[in-house]
This record gives sequence, structure tokens and C-alpha cells, in this order.
Amino acid sequence: MNYQPTTAFNLGLRYESAVRLNYATRVTEAAQDSGTPALDAFPVQVLGQMGIVDGSKVREDLPALLGLGLGYRPNQQWGVSFSYTYFLEDRATLTADRFSDAGNSYDAALAVEYRWSPRMLGSLGVMRSRIRLASDNLLPEAPELSATTWAMGLRWALRPQWALSVGALHADYDDARDAAGIRYQKDLIAIALGVEHRI
Repeated sequence: MNYQPTTAFNLGLRYESAVRLNYATRVTEAAQDSGTPALDAFPVQVLGQMGIVDGSKVREDLPALLGLGLGYRPNQQWGVSFSYTYFLEDRATLTADRFSDAGNSYDAALAVEYRWSPRMLGSLGVMRSRIRLASDNLLPEAPELSATTWAMGLRWALRPQWALSVGALHADYDDARDAAGIRYQKDLIAIALGVEHRI
């Protein structure tokens, strides 16, 4: 839903229902002949210890979400926007044990843009992503960590049909440590360059 009471102010609301996802696991064993039966069976045994067993099934729904967006443009040069997205994980079916204590997560973002001229536009934004999952239940290969992300961008209209854009972001993830003393830490920097052509 979108509501614009004045030309300077805009309000948006959205709701997305949960998506049901069912996963079935199939494990096949390739023919091996190392001369040692125990060694040949080792890969399947390791998968079994990780809970990956042939025929096992798990359900991990995408949770429903509620979103709110606000935009305010006091003049032609300045614009401010805010968004908040709330994920309803506690209402989604997540059968894996690691989600037993998961709480609802959220994203909150604020952005400011400024137009230097009709051809030059710049923006700066920050977003806080809060993931409510115990550190003992994080995936070692891709830990779901909360983060603060900073982003900036520039757009330059060369001609009415052509424009160049450049953007950069830095996602600063929170550190976490589980009961075994394993520390989870990651950092992300991205740079993007775009060329726009309107027909």
C-alpha cells in the first residue's frame, strides 16, 4: 500500500506471506575401491554425523514480513527516506534444531540524497540488520550475524538517454563466539559501477 498525502511526503506499507519450503535429502555413494572398506564408507559416515542422511526431510519456510517505508522531500535538492522490515520467524515452520530459539529479526535503514544539479545526484545510507539466533546455532560456513551496513552512491546523467553510476558499501558484521570458543567474524566491502541507457 502506498499513500502520498502531499507532494513532499510518502508512506508505504507492505506485507508478504510466508513461503512454505520442504527439502528432501538424497545421498548416493559413488563406487570406490581403495582396498579398505572402512575408508570407502567414510564420506557417508561423515555426512550421517552431520545429520545428512538419505531420505531425511526438513522444512524451512521463508517467514512472513511486515514493512514500513517513509519518504520526505522538502525541496528539489534534498530527500530523506526510512524503512523498517520485521521478519516473523516465530510464526514460520523451521524444523531444524538450530532454529528452536530463533527470534524475530529486523532491518532498519535510513538514507539521504542530495542533487547538486539536474545531472548529478548523490546518496548516503545506513542499515542495521538484527538477527536473533543463538551463537551456538550459527552455521560455521555462513554464520548469520547481525550487521551495520554503510552505502554511498553517485549518479551522473551524461545525456538524457545516458547515465553513469557508482556505488560502494561496507557491511560491518557483529562478532560472535559459541560455547566451544569458536569465534565467528566476517566483513564485506563491495564496489559497483553501472551504465544506464534509456531507449
